[in-house]
Amino acid sequence: MGYFARVNYDYKGKYLFEANGRYDGTSRFPKGNRFGFFPSVSAGWRISEENFFEPVKEVVTDLKFRASYGQLGNQVTASAYPYIQLLNRGTLDWVTAGKKLEYLSSPNAISLI
Repeated sequence: MGYFARVNYDYKGKYLFEANGRYDGTSRFPKGNRFGFFPSVSAGWRISEENFFEPVKEVVTDLKFRASYGQLGNQVTASAYPYIQLLNRGTLDWVTAGKKLEYLSSPNAISLI
């Protein structure tokens, strides 16, 4: 689940500003850590709309400089649900029916901090 908001401002077709806010959630993290806010901003200047640019407009019809900064969320982890412990799997050196014996043991304690 997530929410997204965007605000754009354009002054005289020359000066541009944009702000974004994204509030996203994922089930891959434990409760209390599932949601995050990810902002971004952008500013642009259409230099081709300035008066001093007129002499070169026949060659370059449109030129804009833009800078932006933002954050992205990432739910990629080593396992699908890293806060849920799985049983540990191991192998013994004993051989039965041509195969080594396998076993399962209880998981280690995990930190939710």
